[in-house]
Amino acid sequence: RRYDYVIHLVTAANGAEKFYTLQQAEGADGTESARHESPDQARDMDMKTQQAWMGAKNHHIVSNAGKDFAQKREEVKNIIRRIIGDRVQEERSARLVCEFISCDDMKRFLRADPQVAYASFSEVRSTLLSDKVRLQKRTMPDKTVSYFYQDVKEDGTVELQFEMDAWHYQKKLRASQAGHETAVKDASGITEEEHSFQKLEDKIVTFLYNDTYIRSHFFQPPGSEPMVIVEVECIPEDAAMKLPKWLRSKGTAEELCPCMKLLALA
Repeated sequence: RRYDYVIHLVTAANGAEKFYTLQQAEGADGTESARHESPDQARDMDMKTQQAWMGAKNHHIVSNAGKDFAQKREEVKNIIRRIIGDRVQEERSARLVCEFISCDDMKRFLRADPQVAYASFSEVRSTLLSDKVRLQKRTMPDKTVSYFYQDVKEDGTVELQFEMDAWHYQKKLRASQAGHETAVKDASGITEEEHSFQKLEDKIVTFLYNDTYIRSHFFQPPGSEPMVIVEVECIPEDAAMKLPKWLRSKGTAEELCPCMKLLALA
């Protein structure tokens, strides 16, 4: 819980093996580097490191698939640009609406699929206080709870967030509710229901599939059928091909999802 964002660069021993060497990168004299693990050991340590951060609030994994080191470095820069609200040079993630399966069914598929390296689970309750302000309560599998105040863009991307304790979270909810009740009383012809907050319960399943980081959201938009949206860490045109066979895309979330602002998107 100490860090707001974690960016993990996958070892060259996984997907860029020809660049994995024990020779010091800066030295042409054969000087040994601080790296001493074999490729197998490096892959094993890399996977254990990813698993150690499993369930982090914002965990980004930058793989070697389909990119050289300059592109890998640029992907890291783009992640940071999104975090600070700067313009992204090249998008390296996509959001897809998938044919519906239940969260329990996905868990069974994940346990049975040998291409899945690991998976983590969490639950998020989002409350939209206005067009740009959102409160979030996140519950992890170990029952750890975190609370956040967030400024969000039109597509649901977080522009700014800060963590708060449970007391301040409840205080903001109560203060906002009181403000809405006052507005209802002062505005003729407006019912209290029209001023009620939009809320969403979002079950999140995150997993690594064939070196691709996939974040799945299970939720039911207000007045609509249950949905599944996945965030895939790759160039958008490749996203559908990166999914497991048991997960099929219907189209982009931007086109098909009515409540992007309520989702706990990365």
